[in-house]
Amino acid sequence: MLPLIEFIMHLKHEPIGYKINHPKGAGLYIFYHFINPVRITINDQTINTLPNACCIFSPEQKFTVEAALYPLLHDYVCFSTSSKLFFETKHLNHIFYPQNPSEISMAIEDIQYNYNRYVRYGSTQNEYVDEGINWLFLIIDQCFDKKILNNSSTRSDASLNELRSKMYTNVTEWSLDRMIKESNFCRSHFFRKYKECFGISPSEDILAATMREAKKLILYSNRSIQDIAFDLGYNSSDYFIRCFKKYYGISPGKLRNNFMP
Repeated sequence: MLPLIEFIMHLKHEPIGYKINHPKGAGLYIFYHFINPVRITINDQTINTLPNACCIFSPEQKFTVEAALYPLLHDYVCFSTSSKLFFETKHLNHIFYPQNPSEISMAIEDIQYNYNRYVRYGSTQNEYVDEGINWLFLIIDQCFDKKILNNSSTRSDASLNELRSKMYTNVTEWSLDRMIKESNFCRSHFFRKYKECFGISPSEDILAATMREAKKLILYSNRSIQDIAFDLGYNSSDYFIRCFKKYYGISPGKLRNNFMP
């Protein structure tokens, strides 16, 4: 069962010094995307965040957020759920940074639009809202994929960041040889620099991007597993299934069945 939206806000502004305080927990799950840096206190531990910090607070989690140095600009979603599919312990009450923060804002904007259009004025939550929720939580899940590291590191080279973003945007058009050619590095220097910047080899990262795209197509399209495999460059659907299961620990078919309404 998908989470039930209780309240949602895209790009909410508040002044410097504004505080969000829940000393006994909020009573609901709340996902926050803090576009400006904030000061977050969770269980008496205070953290000064970087821009685009995110966190899903569980209903009983006590926390405080303060716009200490900058005006508060944030997206948030309050929701309830009885489903265990969307939440593992690693998702809750931990600050994380999305690889593409704009995707977070776009997903919340989309959910808010459809929520206000259909739900807020008396209708029940429908497939348009549910599709946005699925999109948002797929992005969140990818943030916790140990093979996909966020690119907030100050060591990251700007040109490699851009190259990596292009690859993740349309992985089917990219190969290792093309990435090396586009980087203007020799092969050995490209491998060394890429691993230094992102903590993962380019070959492993291409696999991660391919599996990310595969997961999206499996969950949010009606295409057959065979067609998805071929579109992603696999000549054998059986081999694709083995690779997917090795990467995610679940077969494509079982994943799709688990998330069917």
